[in-house]
Amino acid sequence: MLNGNMVSPKTNSKRSATQSFIHYTNEQGWKSIDASGEIRISTRDSGKAHYGEGVYGTTLRPEEGKMRIAKNNWFFNNAKNYVASGKVDVAIELEIPAEKVQKVGQWYRDILLHVGPIRLNDYKYKVRHI
Repeated sequence: MLNGNMVSPKTNSKRSATQSFIHYTNEQGWKSIDASGEIRISTRDSGKAHYGEGVYGTTLRPEEGKMRIAKNNWFFNNAKNYVASGKVDVAIELEIPAEKVQKVGQWYRDILLHVGPIRLNDYKYKVRHI
């Protein structure tokens, strides 16, 4: 990963409308993602897949502030704890074909779901440590 710079995918595909998809994690999570080359899915067994199994993201950019992002992503439940534990310290910003992403959850939240894991080599992305 090149800090702050978009990394182009290694595969070529037909161009289609893309969706900004930002996945937040902590430093340890980023290290795991970087090593494996993929963002793993949240599963129902983990209790973190409220809207189905897949990778969760948002369009909220880091400039919105960590507390706003934590409240959106975890619906106000222990947002301070999520911020304190670093769960919004790393933003992985991807451009994903719109047909692979669906908006889920209540109308007042900005929650996106990508069914299946996200392989970083498949999409343009950048990582921001915030």
